[in-house]
Amino acid sequence: DPSLASFPAAKYCEDLEGDWYLPASNEMKALFEVYNGTTWEGASGGRPESITPEEQKARNQFEKYIRAAGGVKLNSFSPSTNGTELWTSTWKNSSSAFFLRTGSRRMFPDLFDGTNSKSKAPNFARCIRKVSLK
Repeated sequence: DPSLASFPAAKYCEDLEGDWYLPASNEMKALFEVYNGTTWEGASGGRPESITPEEQKARNQFEKYIRAAGGVKLNSFSPSTNGTELWTSTWKNSSSAFFLRTGSRRMFPDLFDGTNSKSKAPNFARCIRKVSLK
């Protein structure tokens, strides 16, 4: 659907002023790695309350820089939860896409319309854009 009408998260990002877009699952994994200061495989993968001190320090530093630049926290949920769930633009099949849980090292597929009975589709999109740090 070139109009993105059936995928409101991607449409939201596209409609922002500038070169914003909904990241693919590999880009969300890279963001998660920076957020945790580790590799995807090396991350604790637990809830924020149970991650390593090094990961907590990396997350705090990441959030500090994001907030200083006028951005929004990556994980806005309680440390005792699995974290904010964010859509990616990576499709599993013709009716579902993957989403990332920021509080744990997990990538899930779900239906765009939230009808998957095994999970609740995320309500959040993290729009990103490429920037130069010169």
